[in-house]
Amino acid sequence: MATASRRRRRRTSRWVLLGLILTLATLLVSVVASAGSDGPARRFSEQAYLDRMRPLVARSTEQGADLSRVRSQALRIGREGVQRQLVRVTEDARSVLDEVQGAEPPESLTVARSVLLTTMAVRARVAAAVQEGFAQTYGPAATGAPVDFLARAGEEAVAADRTYEVFVESLPAVEGARSAIMPQSRWVADARLWDRTELAVLVAAVRAGAVSTPVHELTMLVVSTKPPAVGTEGLASVLPVVKAFQLEVVVANLGNASERRVPVVATLISPVGPAELVQDAVDLEPGQRLSLTLNGLRPVPPGPAILRVVVGPVPGEANVADNERSQAVVLRGS
Repeated sequence: MATASRRRRRRTSRWVLLGLILTLATLLVSVVASAGSDGPARRFSEQAYLDRMRPLVARSTEQGADLSRVRSQALRIGREGVQRQLVRVTEDARSVLDEVQGAEPPESLTVARSVLLTTMAVRARVAAAVQEGFAQTYGPAATGAPVDFLARAGEEAVAADRTYEVFVESLPAVEGARSAIMPQSRWVADARLWDRTELAVLVAAVRAGAVSTPVHELTMLVVSTKPPAVGTEGLASVLPVVKAFQLEVVVANLGNASERRVPVVATLISPVGPAELVQDAVDLEPGQRLSLTLNGLRPVPPGPAILRVVVGPVPGEANVADNERSQAVVLRGS
């Protein structure tokens, strides 16, 4: 009897264990099936959301291109053309922001949606700032405020471009690539066009173009040497003694008149010997920024010297203070 009882308990234990195994197996199959069905559903909802965002991103990209065109064509299209286009871009940027904000993402893209929303919010701010900057440019007061507005707008546009890249990087990869999911979107192709020096040239040229009387005004923006300085001594740049220097020069026409055969002259002046000189002539349209190379500037005897580069002046130019860049240098042999 005791033996039979022990056999029944062993058979009962086997059935309980078998039942437990079957239950666990059923649960595992259920979890796997659920995960398998959730994967395609999740991917479908993600794709549906991104399909909705794609044309909005394309609109935003075109807004950035429109801002660049306004900046480059401001002198040609005039005040009314500039303001009309900037109003349209600003309104459309706000519209894109509203549509992105109103679209509910799947839970898996909640963070990505926040990053995209930040991109569009900053871009809407940029469009409004550019509009305000140009409005002040056409205003009566010749202050630096337009340059401030436009420079901040450029900085924020660059930041928004990077934020959009973060958005794309946060998306799930498709066949190992995220770039295939959403298009590239950039508002600033060259950040240098939004630095304060470039914008000061733009604002001055636009203001000059808004008046009917001829305005003659040139400026020297950049001077750099090749080979470059190898060090400094106080305020002087130390240049190596070479057979000849090459100068990279950037000049601009801030006026509203075309200037022809404008002289650009570089002089290296030594206290112990004759000066060395090299020159060229350029044509400048209103608002034009021009880079040129001056070759063959021979060195003066080793020691201290002054490098002086001048554009113009041209007839009728009243303000010549910014036509020149002078730099103390020290020439030193190896």
